[in-house]
Amino acid sequence: EGTVSAGIAAAGILGNANDGNIAHISNSYSTGIINQPEGATEAKNCVQICGWMGSVGGSITNCWSIASVTGFDNASRMFCRAANELTIITNSYSIIGDGTTAMIVTKDAVANGELTYKLNEGNVEEPLWRQTLGEGGDAHPVLDPSHLIVYLLPDGITYSNDPDGTDAITDIKAELGAV
Repeated sequence: EGTVSAGIAAAGILGNANDGNIAHISNSYSTGIINQPEGATEAKNCVQICGWMGSVGGSITNCWSIASVTGFDNASRMFCRAANELTIITNSYSIIGDGTTAMIVTKDAVANGELTYKLNEGNVEEPLWRQTLGEGGDAHPVLDPSHLIVYLLPDGITYSNDPDGTDAITDIKAELGAV
C-alpha cells in the first residue's frame, strides 16, 4: 500500500525470483503505484505482484491487486511475468491487464465485497479474507480477522456482512425513503 519504483522488476510483492529459484506467493495483495522511473534503461518489466517468476515454476494463489503500473511490457504481463506455463496462477484478480495472468474484476467488485467472497471461494465458516462493507468500512479485502465476513445473498448478486441480508435490505429501503 504505497509506491514502488525501480529500474528493473518493480513489483508489489516480489521483484525477481531469479532462474533456478522457485517462488510461491499466496494470500497477498498490492495497492498504490508501481513504476519504472524515467530514463531507466532496462526492459519494461514492472508488474503488480511479481516482476519475474523465472522459468522453473512457482505459483501465485489467492492474490489480488488494484495497483497502477507504469513501465510494463504488455497488458498480458501486468499482474506477473513468467517465462512459461510452469508458473501456476490460481484464484487471483486484478483491475487492469487483459485477463491472461489474473482474472479481471471491477473497482465496484473490490468495494462491494464480491472480490472478498471470490478470494474465499465461498468459504464463510473460516474465511481468510474479510471486508467490513458500508460507510466507514473497508475499501478492499483485508487479512484481518477482526473485520467482518462477506456473504453472497440468495439473489446471487448482492454481497453483505449479514448472512440474512437484512442490513442490505435496510440500507436500500433507507436510501429509497421506504424506512
